[in-house]
Amino acid sequence: MGRTNPTYRMQVRGLEREWSDYRRALRARDRPHFDRLFAHVNAHADAAGYVNATDPLRPALLSMLLVHERRLAVLEAALDEALDDGDRANGDAHRQATATGVDGNADDRHARTDASARADDGAAPSDDLEATTDTTTSTGTTPTGDR
Repeated sequence: MGRTNPTYRMQVRGLEREWSDYRRALRARDRPHFDRLFAHVNAHADAAGYVNATDPLRPALLSMLLVHERRLAVLEAALDEALDDGDRANGDAHRQATATGVDGNADDRHARTDASARADDGAAPSDDLEATTDTTTSTGTTPTGDR
């Protein structure tokens, strides 16, 4: 007896046929990227075949996302490494200058960062930041009309 379900690779070929008009309508510069998406799907066809999904688009999208996630992780690691190399090349002078407030903006940056971190944690902002925030309008009333 044969299988009652088409193989996942057959379903992917059907998806490619289904999206062929869309591919044809794409600009020439986007077609290679579109083709690469289906290459990612085919590269993960073995794993997607185990799912035995009735809709082949769902495992196809997950395959595309998986490849993009992996590529993003590689790029982030390369960026972190490049930034670390740049810090070593520039020495510690810049870091020391910003930490001590030599550039004039470091303290303000840290205060805003601390206030936004407290806001994210649900904590109330500190009194020194509340004093700098004036909610009165030009008529001398607050936006809610209270004084």
